[in-house]
Amino acid sequence: LSGAYDHYRGEIYLDGEPAHIRSPKQSKTYGIQMVYQEVDTALVPYLTVGENIMLEQLAHHMGRKQFINWKALHKQASAILTSLHVPISSHQRVEELTLAQKQMILIARAISNQCKCLILDEPTAPLSQKETEELFRLIRLLKEQSVSIIFISHRLLELFEICEGISVMRNGELLMKE
Repeated sequence: LSGAYDHYRGEIYLDGEPAHIRSPKQSKTYGIQMVYQEVDTALVPYLTVGENIMLEQLAHHMGRKQFINWKALHKQASAILTSLHVPISSHQRVEELTLAQKQMILIARAISNQCKCLILDEPTAPLSQKETEELFRLIRLLKEQSVSIIFISHRLLELFEICEGISVMRNGELLMKE
């Protein structure tokens, strides 16, 4: 679904229409965003929070522009953080953030790209109970904004708390759906 593997079998349907996803870029055109559990590999530590949130726009949507409007970039990133109720300055450097804050930045980046479906891979694995509660608050907020969430976890109690439906899979096979 995220486009990480182009050699799958089966079909993908989004809103009742077939979707052909063979790369992460194609996945993103459908509004699918993925946040992997290794958050540090997805962020550039020496850049600011704002630059990391807007990184894909900077890389893919600049066209022939030769300059960056830094004030507008930080204003847009700050607006996204505010909409998610994440109290982090867009000017702060990512290397200064906690692991939980970095995860929030990746979610903010996903939302900045017209996210319709957010896939979270083991998002609570490195988080404390308080940080997990904050992540769940954010997930509930995104749900209210009609963002679909796929929450991958081995922690069953969390699944029962946050999920509307649960599917158990092993080796690509559906074992149970509730």
